[in-house]
Amino acid sequence: MAIAHNAQLADTVQLVDHNIILSLCAQPTDCATPSARIYWSIILPLAKAALATVAIFEFIARWRDYLGPLIYLNNQKLYVLSLGLYEYSSQYGREWGLLMAASVLITLPIILLFFFLQKIFVQGIALTGIKG
Repeated sequence: MAIAHNAQLADTVQLVDHNIILSLCAQPTDCATPSARIYWSIILPLAKAALATVAIFEFIARWRDYLGPLIYLNNQKLYVLSLGLYEYSSQYGREWGLLMAASVLITLPIILLFFFLQKIFVQGIALTGIKG
């Protein structure tokens, strides 16, 4: 399961990187094989917003993944937070106040990650609207 997630991430990053390179070049043959210096100094800084978007989407997908860990984890000590929350609700009944408090704590890292990467998202949106 982890191999499939990594392959999906690699495909997404490759697609985003390819589209950014094509949007930067006037002729696709000009950027067919960019050198490492061009890639690190020009393409990667311009692709930072798109790659940050891919990173946060992948983080959210892995953070809220329920079915994958349910399939390949056998030990309850290794359960991820979503599985632990379900196990708690099934063992001790549905105490909604505690479940909602735990749900807020589980979503807190995603919210914090968004606030830290918000500047990069705004820059990415501003750069995509500028043609020229």
